[in-house]
Amino acid sequence: MAELAISTLKPTAASPSKLKRVQVGEAVNEGSFGVKIGAKYYHAKNDTAANAAVSVIFANSAALDGYAFVYESGHTFDIGATTSSGEVYCVASTAGESEPHSEVATTEFVSPVFTGTGTSVITFQPRPSGYAKP
Repeated sequence: MAELAISTLKPTAASPSKLKRVQVGEAVNEGSFGVKIGAKYYHAKNDTAANAAVSVIFANSAALDGYAFVYESGHTFDIGATTSSGEVYCVASTAGESEPHSEVATTEFVSPVFTGTGTSVITFQPRPSGYAKP
């Protein structure tokens, strides 16, 4: 398997409809996982505990210091790509993307974001651990 970049993000009927508007500290892409650092949001990546503390998915793309809408935990989406059933996907080393837990390298921080369903529908459930994989 490889890293999974989400390029299509369609909320399902089971998803809460509330979005939050936030300022971003870098250019971000729709479907990318994000983290709040200070007053702004950035792409999440698994190089440090702080960068891996994922809390949102960006609902739209935005430029540096621009504004984006984000979804928080509990939202269900059709991501347009089939996930492996039962596979836990975590924040990847590539900013904003996810990868199967089995591909998180030693010393990278483990932050699960969803569990694969065998379909293209996922429920965003971030669970940053704060720990690096031994």
